Formats: sequence, structure tokens, C-alpha cells
Amino acid sequence: MTTNPHEALAWDQIAITTPPELFVGWRRYNKRLEARRLSLHQDTFEDLIAIANTVLSQLATMTAVEDGPYVSVEFGEEYLWLPRRNDEGDLISLASHVDDIVPIDASSYETQSLDFYGVSVGTTQGRITFVRKSSPRRALHRGNRFFRYSEVLRHAVEPDLMLEADADIVVCESGTAVLRPSAFQVLASDVSFAMEHVDDHVEQIAQALADRLPLTPAVVEVFKAAGRSKVSVAKRLKVLSENIGGYAINPTAIREKAIAHGLEVAEFFSDDGALVVDEFGIADLLDLLEGRLFTLDFQNKRARADRYRVR
Repeated sequence: MTTNPHEALAWDQIAITTPPELFVGWRRYNKRLEARRLSLHQDTFEDLIAIANTVLSQLATMTAVEDGPYVSVEFGEEYLWLPRRNDEGDLISLASHVDDIVPIDASSYETQSLDFYGVSVGTTQGRITFVRKSSPRRALHRGNRFFRYSEVLRHAVEPDLMLEADADIVVCESGTAVLRPSAFQVLASDVSFAMEHVDDHVEQIAQALADRLPLTPAVVEVFKAAGRSKVSVAKRLKVLSENIGGYAINPTAIREKAIAHGLEVAEFFSDDGALVVDEFGIADLLDLLEGRLFTLDFQNKRARADRYRVR
């Protein structure tokens, strides 16, 4: 399902109202993000504002997609829209409070390894920050040589910083537009589906199913162990814990759906009818509960949806 959940943000109607800010950032040894702000000369303003306007124009041509656990966007045509929430994490906090970022001096800039940068501007819709998961020195450290051509090719002084005219993540006051989900997953990993909350999510699932499909302590532990071992499973368990209360789940329904999708019922139930699942069967059970299994029309072939959107 595609939607535009932020009607107030008409990208093509946003005007920039303040001089730009620029910051560079990196991930510390403890995996937290850290950033420093660069002091800007006025002759850089036009180019930085041009980057912001380029991305705003690009967003105006794209379709917002409501975020979901298995949503995939068409690069260049769609972007994920993530409304603001309480646990924003380092990236959104830095991008939203650029004025609070400590300035960096020239010597520190030269020696610091950089992982991302952001151009931030005040607009008619509040502060908007354009983040790129790329080192602004990346292109400079490949042994490249720089020249300029004016009738005759001449050597050009190597720049200290190179910015690209696009962004991976656009942070606004009302939410975040994600143009490259892979970049967001790396930079915002502290607010992703964290493994340390797996136990809570599994307990919520067990509580929601207590009257319909009781989970034994052994099954609960299998869920927890699977979530602790794989980020992908931890993510799925979090989403399941938030939605399973509305699922029409009971032993009979699971048996019927398992048979319909060609799964072995014995994989999920013991002889006395209790739900059983091991580390190898949990993937199939999650697929079944999430509705990932289907049959290809006109081909009579069973298939699994890696990503999908609810119609």
C-alpha cells in the first residue's frame, strides 16, 4: 500500500529560510554516533543550499510509502516515511539539533575517520537535514588526481571535502524520509529492532496467545534464542508482538493453513496437540503467522514473499 501520510509536507512548496549548516560524523567504538559541525564561509552557502533544493525536488517527484516490517521501496521512485516517535536515537537527535553539535577544528578534521555527513537548513516547514552515509573524503583517498581545463589542462589543488548532490535520509520535524533504507539501517541501528528487547517481545507474544495457543516454556525459549541469534528474527518478533493480538490464531487455524501451504503439521504440534517448534522450524512458523506463504496464480507453485505490502 502506498500512501502520503504527511500531507503538510509538500516538498515542492518548501522554501529555505536560513543559511545552511554542515556536520560530519562517525561511529564510536561503543557504536554510538558522534558528529562535529564545520564552520562555513558565506561562499559555500549557495552550493549547500543547491544540494538541499536538489533533494527536495527529487522528493517531490517520489511517492511516500508507509513503513512496514517487510516493505521494499523502488529506488528513485519511492521513499519510506517514518513519523516521529519517542526513541529517535543518535542520528535523528543529531540531525534535529545541529546547533548543539560541537564545532571541529581543521587538525581534528584531517585526522578523524568519517562515516557520514549532513547538510541542514531552516525552512518554512522547520529544520530539515539531508544526511548522506558516505565519507566526504571518500573520493579523495583513492589516489585520484585533480585537474582543471581552461584551454590547457592544468593541475588543480586537491579539495579537503567533496559533497554529493543527493541524500540517503531526510530528517524533518514531523518525521524522516528514507530514500536508501540500507543507509538508514546502518546509521540508525540504535533504534532498529534491538536484540536486547527480544525477551520482552516474546513474552508479549506468549501473553497475547495465552487463551488461544498457549506457548510452553520450551517454545518461548526457542523464540528468544532465535531472536538473540539473528537480527532479522528479532525484527520479526517485535512486529509480531505489536500485531498478534488481532490475529485469528488457534490450533485448528494453524493446522489448516499449514496443510494448505504444504507444511508438515507434525513440525508444529506434538501427538497430544501441544505446539512444539525447534530452532529449525521457527522460520516456517513465523512465515505462516506473518502470511508470507502463497501460491503463484496460474502456475500452481508454492512461494514465499520476502517482502510485501498489505493491500
